[in-house]
Amino acid sequence: LDAAGPIQPDENPSHDHNEDRGIELTPEIVTDTLAAIFEQQGQLKTAIEAYNILLKKKPEQAEFYRTKIAELELRANAQR
Repeated sequence: LDAAGPIQPDENPSHDHNEDRGIELTPEIVTDTLAAIFEQQGQLKTAIEAYNILLKKKPEQAEFYRTKIAELELRANAQR
C-alpha cells in the first residue's frame, strides 16, 4: 500500500457520488455516523437521504434531524 502513495482528496468534494457508486441507503445500514460521514465528504444529497431515514427511525430526535436536513438543503442549493 505504501507504493501507491498518499490518498489525494477529491478535486470536487461537493460532487455527490452516491449515484455513481449505486449506494442504496436502507434503514438497516443508516446510522448517525454514516450520515455525518456523507455530510463531511460533501455528499449532501446522500446525507439528506440518510437523515430522512434517521428521522423515521428515531422520531424522538426529530427536531435535530429536521434542522440538519434544512441546513444541508440550504448548503446544497447554495452550491448549485
